[in-house]
Amino acid sequence: MREFVAPETDTRKVGPLKLDFVFRIDVELDEPNRMQTSRGVRVFQRILGGRVSGPRLNGTVHPESGGEFGLGRADGVDELNTHFMIRDDAGAWLYVQHAGLRRDADGYYRFAAYFDADGDGPHAWLNDTVVIGTAKIVPGARRIEFTYYAVS
Repeated sequence: MREFVAPETDTRKVGPLKLDFVFRIDVELDEPNRMQTSRGVRVFQRILGGRVSGPRLNGTVHPESGGEFGLGRADGVDELNTHFMIRDDAGAWLYVQHAGLRRDADGYYRFAAYFDADGDGPHAWLNDTVVIGTAKIVPGARRIEFTYYAVS
């Protein structure tokens, strides 16, 4: 994998970006609901629950707290728009939103994750950290495994 180096700006130099694994989330999804729109096929799937595990966060995906509101485009690319709530093992709540793209043809599945956590809580660092991720659909199941990386 090539290292990305941002171009130099007038005010400062930006070095190479570093990705640090922070946690994984395994979610279970309900049956998809589909409707045709002028932009493509809109798909909604409720998130039924899941588990969060990793060095920076452990907990559960709160059942029925959100879902995937994707758009299947005519070119075979899915636009992702996912929202759900996490409760860590100590009881703290976090809101999560994903925006990204998935291509079935080659398995490409990437997203940016945005978090809203208690500003004084143990996960406040997520409020001002860029987090990106990869995911894969578990064959034969309505499950997705998300892997999250903090960008520094």
